[in-house]
Amino acid sequence: NLTATFNGNAEAVAASSQERHKLREELRAATGLAAVRGASSVDLRARLSAARRAAEAQQGELLALAAAHEGLEARRAALQQEVVSEWATTRALREKLDGQGRALTWLRTSARRHGEELRGAVQELDQHVQDTASQPEIDKQKAACDSGS
Repeated sequence: NLTATFNGNAEAVAASSQERHKLREELRAATGLAAVRGASSVDLRARLSAARRAAEAQQGELLALAAAHEGLEARRAALQQEVVSEWATTRALREKLDGQGRALTWLRTSARRHGEELRGAVQELDQHVQDTASQPEIDKQKAACDSGS
């Protein structure tokens, strides 16, 4: 009986030893995995920190770009108003110039007509002067003809 008990205890001790050995292996594996995960966790935390810094920097750039965009939009609106104003001024000046062009055309036409009228008057006056200047000779010739008959 004692031998059976001893054999039973020996088997129990052997099983317990195997169980302890198995548990130690599992503990080593878990410790290694925890170390790997710990290192991975540290790496992930470092990467997360770097990503947060990059996101903050990009957020700053985005805010600066948004401010620049607002400034550009305001400048664009101002330039559009200036263009509308310039077009209105250009249109008014074009209309004024067209009006002056018509007036100039009328003035040229009137001056041309007046010049032609003056030429006609000068020609009539020249003709009258010539007729008057040759009239005494005609009168002398008429008188000479009348006295000779």
